[in-house]
Amino acid sequence: MLHVRAKERMQSGELPTYAPSSSYAGRGSTITCALCDAPILPTDVELELEFVAQGADRKVIRLHSRCESVWNEERLRLHNRP
Repeated sequence: MLHVRAKERMQSGELPTYAPSSSYAGRGSTITCALCDAPILPTDVELELEFVAQGADRKVIRLHSRCESVWNEERLRLHNRP
């Protein structure tokens, strides 16, 4: 289910299809995950990914660690298609 959602959100532009410029990890801040829409609890690892594309505004997304793995896997799969 998360893999499908990751693909859909990349296709719609909600999630980037390129690697982040920087990333940070820490304890969850209860903010909503950009992939699964569940809160990232203080008991979870929260990843903050920052994206800066040439000529575009800075974009920051926050994901659970497992959601970041799914997003990254689908992002790489998208770029490795023949």
